Amino acid sequence: MNYSINQRTFERFVLNMTGYTPIDLRRIRRYQVASNQLLFNKSAKISEIVYDNNYTDQSHFTKEFKKISGVPPRTFHQEKITIIENTNYF
Repeated sequence: MNYSINQRTFERFVLNMTGYTPIDLRRIRRYQVASNQLLFNKSAKISEIVYDNNYTDQSHFTKEFKKISGVPPRTFHQEKITIIENTNYF
């Protein structure tokens, strides 16, 4: 079966159901994976996490990470900040 749906209609549907756009949901998921790598992989390098999670570059990763968590990735990694306490999804 082919369920053709307009892209904009799909975006509105997702926004109404979740409160987030599909792009925001991808950003949140990418942040969750990256933050888990920072917390649980002691030998993780920022550059490896950037590459593994398809960020454009380290600057892009740092800006997006700080926007969601409130702290830069290096601080997050060094202080082992908990995700739940310091996450603000937009």
